[in-house]
Amino acid sequence: MKASFKYYPAWKRSLAPSTTALSDGVPWITFEAQAFLDSILTPTGIIFEYGSGGSTLYYSKRVQKVVSVENDANWANLVQRALIQRELQNCECRHVPSKQSLRAIGSPDDPQSYFSSAEEYKNHSFREYVVSIDAFPDQFFDFVAVDGRARPACMYYARQKVKIGGYLMLDNSDRPHYQRSKELLASWEKYEFFGPGPYNDYFWETTIWRRLSD
Repeated sequence: MKASFKYYPAWKRSLAPSTTALSDGVPWITFEAQAFLDSILTPTGIIFEYGSGGSTLYYSKRVQKVVSVENDANWANLVQRALIQRELQNCECRHVPSKQSLRAIGSPDDPQSYFSSAEEYKNHSFREYVVSIDAFPDQFFDFVAVDGRARPACMYYARQKVKIGGYLMLDNSDRPHYQRSKELLASWEKYEFFGPGPYNDYFWETTIWRRLSD
């Protein structure tokens, strides 16, 4: 708890009405998780992220290459515009929308289904969004961020794309329907960051795993 107080000024600034993660160019994760990212990201790194935003700008300033997939077309355009305004040219932004299905044939907590828990996406399949990472070889990325839709399925597909010694991050990892997918990384080194973060008036958890072996 004591460590949380040092983030109070940054947290208070983040609650200003005109302030957003995109305008700030920061990831919407806990403060301690961002501090950890500050220590591990390198100029030669290659990143894949599910869900774009301020994090896209943040990564693009720190690594060699970012591949970002986003399901919302309007939001993807805003992120692309922000990248252009900041003259960040090392990010490949992909709009990969969901597709409406006749009925949900899987559960949002199932790592092998492609569904979101969000009510507005009920009966939408995120299969193409999830498997878009398969366009890249295994052990290709230094870091994969899972902070978009159908996160359990994203974790399932992302595992083999992370290099030995690389990292995978799941935001809001304390949500009950993400617990099954966390078991997929039981053999990885785990770093849990529960506490305050920007733009929210509550604490939550961001978890980062490091892949140590095949």
